[in-house]
Amino acid sequence: MLTSRQKQLLCLAIQEYVQTADPVGSNSLVKKYKLKLSPATVRNELAELEKRGYMSQPHTSAGRVPTEKAYQYFVDKYLEYRKVIKLEKALKQILQGSIYEQGVKNIAKLLSQLSGQAIVIGFKFNHAYYTGLSNLFRQSEFQQYGKIINLSATLDRMDDLVGKIFDELEKDVEVFIGHQNPFGNQSSLVISRFKYQDREPGIVGLLGPLRMDYNKNYSLVRQAKEVIESF
Repeated sequence: MLTSRQKQLLCLAIQEYVQTADPVGSNSLVKKYKLKLSPATVRNELAELEKRGYMSQPHTSAGRVPTEKAYQYFVDKYLEYRKVIKLEKALKQILQGSIYEQGVKNIAKLLSQLSGQAIVIGFKFNHAYYTGLSNLFRQSEFQQYGKIINLSATLDRMDDLVGKIFDELEKDVEVFIGHQNPFGNQSSLVISRFKYQDREPGIVGLLGPLRMDYNKNYSLVRQAKEVIESF
């Protein structure tokens, strides 16, 4: 069980890594967040988090980065829904000016712009689309050629994946991190199922690196689902 200080430092380390994509060091945490702790104390706590599997150290002299376990812990403990009134209005305007399926596609484009991630949308009878893939490939995690090939190969099986995901979704909005993600263990997926009036159900999902802003992306997907279902 983590102490309150370890929980605080883990959340700050995740926040910092999400923002910078650079390994997190004790000095930078103390200075940026004005912690009333010495760098040595923070360093020791980060080392303890590493022993417990929440952090990893890419290089001996570098800082540490959150692991898949750390992101899962954050999602389980600290995931929040932050509703944005301006977004709700924008989503409703999109639906008002479009037929159903095209409206959902336009919503996907807006979510991609706001999140800086890729968006996957699909409908029950196995037709699926994605947008914003260039956003994903701009992330530092996907600069390696092999990772691009692996993800592209996965997206080529989009229709099969959408069919499988439809059967597995249980909650309003679900978060699949790393090895849980059907799109590959180098990324995370925030996804929801929706039903618009009497039309066929659909799914909308946000695909990004493990180092994503989970609260922001969860809120985007959930708000999109709520607007579509209540329209």
